Amino acid sequence: MCKALTYIYVSLDIEIAFRAKFEYEGEEISVNEYFLKRYKRQLAHPHLPLCIERRAQGAIYHPMEVLEIERGQRVTTEKQTPQMSETMIRECQLPPLQMKNHIENQIVTAVLTNENPFLKAWGIRISTRPIQAAARRFYPPAINYAGNMKVQPAHHGDLQWRLGAREQFTEPARLQGRWTFLIFDGCIRTSDAEAFIDALVKYCTQHGLQISSREVDIREVNSEVEQNLDQLMKHISGISKFVMFTTKMKLDPIHGFMKRLEAQYGIVNQHVSSATLNKAIGQKGAFMVLGNLCLKLNLKLGGVNHSLRTCDQMTSGMKNLDASMFPKTRMFVGFDVSHAGPQSFAERQMKKEQSEPTVVGMAYTLGEPTKIRGTYWMQAPRLSSISDIASNFAMALKDFYKDTNSLPLDIVVFRGGVSEGEFKKVVGEMIDLQKAFVEVNHLYRHGMYSPSLTCLVIQTSSNYRVIPTRIDPRARPMDQNVPCGTVVDDAVHPSYNEFLIIPQKALQGTARTVRCTLVMHSKGTSGTLPTMEELRQITYTLCHGHQVVCGSTTLPSVCYSATNLSKRGRNNWKAENFRDMDDGSMASSCGGDRGRLAHDGTPDFFKNLSAQLRSDIHTHYWA
Repeated sequence: MCKALTYIYVSLDIEIAFRAKFEYEGEEISVNEYFLKRYKRQLAHPHLPLCIERRAQGAIYHPMEVLEIERGQRVTTEKQTPQMSETMIRECQLPPLQMKNHIENQIVTAVLTNENPFLKAWGIRISTRPIQAAARRFYPPAINYAGNMKVQPAHHGDLQWRLGAREQFTEPARLQGRWTFLIFDGCIRTSDAEAFIDALVKYCTQHGLQISSREVDIREVNSEVEQNLDQLMKHISGISKFVMFTTKMKLDPIHGFMKRLEAQYGIVNQHVSSATLNKAIGQKGAFMVLGNLCLKLNLKLGGVNHSLRTCDQMTSGMKNLDASMFPKTRMFVGFDVSHAGPQSFAERQMKKEQSEPTVVGMAYTLGEPTKIRGTYWMQAPRLSSISDIASNFAMALKDFYKDTNSLPLDIVVFRGGVSEGEFKKVVGEMIDLQKAFVEVNHLYRHGMYSPSLTCLVIQTSSNYRVIPTRIDPRARPMDQNVPCGTVVDDAVHPSYNEFLIIPQKALQGTARTVRCTLVMHSKGTSGTLPTMEELRQITYTLCHGHQVVCGSTTLPSVCYSATNLSKRGRNNWKAENFRDMDDGSMASSCGGDRGRLAHDGTPDFFKNLSAQLRSDIHTHYWA
């Protein structure tokens, strides 16, 4: 039996076993010949790349087929593909009963009991039984379409809806003028593109969205040379109002560059993979695909798909709930930050400072809780608190004024991306945010502008898990969970005013618990402060405002949009930083030192960078 040896490999080599050669016993032989001569083994896959082991005397090549990957190794986050992440999440999902048993086993394994001598020495006592708390279930909102057509939840509180044949968008968009359809690298036939455009236009017209199939220019383009694509988009921006493009792969690298060009030239674009396009003109699932594309398209062009209203079950006992929770003068705001990925081992060894900026996403409503606009900006790397919040929020207030002819009288902020230890920083951010009120005071007609301000910190990665007291082990995972809309405000943190909410129905695994903590509740000279009971209902209601997903989401819609905007800002930074660089350069470094956007040392660097990369499109373009 051969002894198993352990090696650490640093990379793969493009050379294959047939071609890679080295000196052995005075002659130059290939890796394939070496294994045949030394081990009497003919490699079955000599055409595969070789694994490189780095030693002091040089590189050592090993064929893949003679190696086994050691267990317990983790692929770093920056090297994980979306498919890998999806598979990992699916494998880690545990239904509530398994989750409960898993936690109990961990307690025993870690000796987290009152018999632990170390805990005894410090006088610490632990309860190993789950805390039982009273919970309530809130009713979801009614989904309101044009013509006062409403989708009401069922009597037991479940809400399921889809964009049916009769529903008209609340505010349908209208695309006036020409638009362009780009086919990248010949991924589909022109005839298929024409059939798809006809089907999409017909579906959009059915729901009120006005777009013409006679005003479209179909072009075939090559994705290899970014400069040529840049020039094409610059030309198109002068004659078209909208660009839809299709690629062979759903996660095509050209997607990120097109989104950067969208911001640069102010022309909204939408990506459709060839597989999605073919499904839309096929016989199976076409209406579902067209519906999803239509929902996104209406938002991107400035429309609103649906609005949110209190359901009949709630309004039967109380009046004017919509006016008290969602007045036209209330603005909902979401903030989130996106940090750069971890540095490579070499960068950490060299003690290099992180150069890729942190990106802040901000989304806000304009009168209606589903009419959302937003922006993003850059700040210093790894900065967890938000800088320049006042100047950017002043732009949002002016946007609100422009759209509604008044400033908001009260503001509710949802802040994501912070831990419990950073609550004080969030309070500091809200104090800075109030400086924006002075900047827009000239627009207020009733003295000093000082709206009421509420801030909730939203945490999706808390340690709380909410499961039913009694679980049927034979039930499906979704039936083992607490129902969506479950709210717990009992037996939570003793020092904070907070609640737990499960806004989304879990199909697999255990439902994610969202922790909502009130960190600011400041009464101004105008508007009203929502009560904690209203904040619970508002939070759950806004989780139905995504407008593309016909269902509730884990986060309130403005917080969800803020997260997506921070990701869009990071995408645009990467696309601009590595523009016109070859794929090898792009893959070899995730920092900013290798690209076009290196820090120039000036104090206004991030402010100027934000102005360069910001999108001035005044729609829900990130849908």
